[in-house]
Amino acid sequence: MRQQVNLYRDDLRPQREPLQAGAALALVLLAVLLPVLVAVLQQRAVTGNESVLAGLTQQVASLGSDVEKLATELAARRDDPRLEQELTRLDRSLEQRRRLLAEVETLVAREGGNFSAYLAALARQVPPELWLTRVELDLLSDQVLLEGRSRHGNLVPLYLEKLGNESVFEGRTFESFRLARDPSGDWIEFRVGARGTAGDNS
Repeated sequence: MRQQVNLYRDDLRPQREPLQAGAALALVLLAVLLPVLVAVLQQRAVTGNESVLAGLTQQVASLGSDVEKLATELAARRDDPRLEQELTRLDRSLEQRRRLLAEVETLVAREGGNFSAYLAALARQVPPELWLTRVELDLLSDQVLLEGRSRHGNLVPLYLEKLGNESVFEGRTFESFRLARDPSGDWIEFRVGARGTAGDNS
């Protein structure tokens, strides 16, 4: 026995539930609001980039201002007369040291071992931060002249006291002593003249 089933009957067809009004409204709102939301997000991104760009521009302007300020300060320092004076003083000091070296070489060649004992004593007792700029040793007249500079005035008498402990300077008396601050006020310059006692050959 055969049974026929009619698949076209309404009760066997898949049923589609009608779209509810709330869901339809949500879809419509989503369709309308989605482009608006995308536009807002894009605008925020652009605004954020503009803010970052503005911040970077401000930083560059600030750095440019700092560079101009430093350039002005550097130019001012180049025109500073104290800087020119210091440069001139350093040039003079360098020239004095060159002349001193030439004199030392001449004296060493002429006096031999006698001179080296004085030079060794002078070098041995020099404290840090004190510099000799001129040394004159006249072994024939038994006279010594020292010129130098230091940032600390108390180092000069300390140096002279230590020199008195050296055998080659024993028995010498100071004939002249001058201590003065240089024009820049940064250095103390000194000049000392000494002579040996009568009959002292050291």
